[in-house]
Amino acid sequence: MDKPRESATTIAGRLTTWLMLCVVALLVLMVATAYVPARLKLLGLYSIVLGLAAGWVIGQIARQCRMHYRRLMLPAALLMIIIALSGQIGESYRVWRNSERDKLAEQSQAALIFDNPAFGETPPPTDTFKNYLSLRFSPLTESSWSLLQSAANWPRLLLGLEVLLGGLAGAFVAARLVSAPFCVTCESWHEPQRSVVLGSTAGNRCLQLLTNKEQPAIPEGGRLHLEYTSCRCSTAIPVIRCTREQPGQATSVVATVQPNRETLAQLTTLLDGNDNAQ
Repeated sequence: MDKPRESATTIAGRLTTWLMLCVVALLVLMVATAYVPARLKLLGLYSIVLGLAAGWVIGQIARQCRMHYRRLMLPAALLMIIIALSGQIGESYRVWRNSERDKLAEQSQAALIFDNPAFGETPPPTDTFKNYLSLRFSPLTESSWSLLQSAANWPRLLLGLEVLLGGLAGAFVAARLVSAPFCVTCESWHEPQRSVVLGSTAGNRCLQLLTNKEQPAIPEGGRLHLEYTSCRCSTAIPVIRCTREQPGQATSVVATVQPNRETLAQLTTLLDGNDNAQ
């Protein structure tokens, strides 16, 4: 039976709503964080942390708008986060520059000195973007590592790298939030329903049944995790993610499958009596 397909109007409506809500949410987030105390912004990872927060916001809005188009999510989230971080840095610089100018205005005596030719050449302004970046990455100059001290001489490059890493981290978070299967019929995300942990013998049999092909055997001491997720449809067949765990190796996802009813019945029979079902 063919799965129902969404109309172009539905897709365009979801995309437009998602983009509008993301723009508003990111605007509020970035403007608010521009007024965070300057001491917190001196950290080189500030944009990365902010990118992760932006990615979480984008992903949550996507889930509410039923934006399950994973191929679009990663590049769109990356672009939005990079633009948002760039705007946040510009607003942070504006706030810092106004603060510096306010301090200078209060120091009337210093202003008189700057305007007096007897004191020599007028010093360059201290509220330039270059000075702001130098202040932002000043902890690097105090580092005991010569590599970090050298990197502090390239503040614009460091800033670009920080924004890029923040965008990538945030886009990854957004993509992960919409990685769950989505049912077009009932328009709902699949939610966790059941988890089963199997030993090597039962795990090998289940793995072969679900994937319908030869798989590397799970050795003694290894385990297979089956995670069931399903949508709101009353007759829905669950999607099962198979994760292999064996001693001395990293945990890996072997397959994510949605079996037919016959295979699901055979799997249920195979799992009957298994005490490790959770």
